[in-house]
Amino acid sequence: MHVRSFPALLACLLPLVAWSAPHDDLARAELFAFGGVGFAGITSEGEKDFHRVLTEPNPIGLFAWVAGHGKPAARIYALVGLYRLDRATYEALKASVKGLSVPTMSGCIGGLITGEEALRNIERGIHGRPLEPKPSSPATAPARVWLAGARSFDAPPRP
Repeated sequence: MHVRSFPALLACLLPLVAWSAPHDDLARAELFAFGGVGFAGITSEGEKDFHRVLTEPNPIGLFAWVAGHGKPAARIYALVGLYRLDRATYEALKASVKGLSVPTMSGCIGGLITGEEALRNIERGIHGRPLEPKPSSPATAPARVWLAGARSFDAPPRP
């Protein structure tokens, strides 16, 4: 191949390459799920895209765009991000999910929740956990101890 023909070949092939921005991927999320899902307990693609948007230079603007243009599950991911990053934008956009039916998954259990249920969960902090720092290792995380017939309590970290 001649060196002169390489730019022409590249110009022909470039449109075939699919470039995908994180917010575009998030906007196509079909399922809302935080935490491990399915038999293997893997992280859902929607959650991965959610975390990718968080690393972008303007996550608030990107989440706002997804909240207005995404599929129902994507809109919930976007509102989780906005609730944590910019409460005023969250309040302005939360009406966009009222009346929607949102496919969800928790572990191996799938289901549907309404947009209103999702908003209540966001405001209670149920869907906000992924933004909180995770313990550095299991040895430093407090263990949840359950006693038969008693309430649970947090055990001190293991040495």
